[in-house]
Amino acid sequence: MVLDGSPRFDLRSLLWLAAAALVGVVATLVIASTWRADAAPGEADSTYVPWPGCRLADTRPATQVGPRSTKLGADESMVVEVYGNQGECVGDLAIPNDAVGLATNVTVVDATANSNIRVYRGDLDTPPNLSNLNVVPLAPPTPNKVDVQLAPDGTVRVYNANGSVHIIVDVVGYYSPDSLLQLAAAGGAQGPTGPQGPTGPQGPPGVIGDITMTNGTGPAVVASGEGAPKQLFNNFGTTVWVMAGGLTGSDPAGGWMMLDGPAVIGGNSYRLTSLEYCVEFIDGASITGVGVYSGNPATGAPEVQDETDRSTEGCYSVDTSSIEEAGRGYDVTFRMTGPADSIVLFEGVQTHWSPV
Repeated sequence: MVLDGSPRFDLRSLLWLAAAALVGVVATLVIASTWRADAAPGEADSTYVPWPGCRLADTRPATQVGPRSTKLGADESMVVEVYGNQGECVGDLAIPNDAVGLATNVTVVDATANSNIRVYRGDLDTPPNLSNLNVVPLAPPTPNKVDVQLAPDGTVRVYNANGSVHIIVDVVGYYSPDSLLQLAAAGGAQGPTGPQGPTGPQGPPGVIGDITMTNGTGPAVVASGEGAPKQLFNNFGTTVWVMAGGLTGSDPAGGWMMLDGPAVIGGNSYRLTSLEYCVEFIDGASITGVGVYSGNPATGAPEVQDETDRSTEGCYSVDTSSIEEAGRGYDVTFRMTGPADSIVLFEGVQTHWSPV
């Protein structure tokens, strides 16, 4: 086909060239289409979410973050918890529990030997054959950017091959299991929570419940008269009553004490519903009656009178629930009998009050 030294093409050659070009274009379109389909985000994708930054771990004692404050030794690994409030990654900076990977800056400080540092998912027992950082003794703090997959429980491991080193782990981002399409449909990844708004107005006071008060260790005043008991005190705060000349049931003596009620709380007043006292009787002493007065015991009648004979040690209760009106205080009297030098030992008095 070369007649005069220059190339010439006939019609058949041109048709062949056109067909070849068309096949090439179609092949290119098929390859490009296949690449785009493979690159499209799908269910198996993970998406990087930038983070404001927080420290998960620092093994240096002076600046410790996390549970460890000692160096990582030779052929030793440590587990770093990631999910939730860990280290300084708390509150709005806490890594969510659906994260599948972590973007970190890992820094090695004060290495004592030539070593390599490996960062990997926390459920692996054997460290993988890789190196994320290579360190030498006397080197300044050595950082490196490390992306690591999380174990299902949200942990990673940091392994040191030789010598001993301090480890610092800082978070700069995490990987979400949501694809780009899912994030786009949801409006993007959720950012940190904004600042808290102002506190709302305070609500009305709630209902005040029952109140129990301790009213000392026993009666404070001894009734006067022949044969009245003597009052003694010991170092333990209990009140001891000793029958001086012996008292009969028809000639009892007694003591009285003031029961102080709670002040008005939250707009509520209180009424006395019961009192309890604990006593010990020695050498035949007993209590023959307890009276509760809202007025003067010398001139008024008791609101409640308990005539039960108490002659064995223990704790006793006087029901005063019949008192319906509120009061800030009441008087209580104890009538006591017993032979000479018998003893009534009060160990405590308590009152119970209910709101009106």
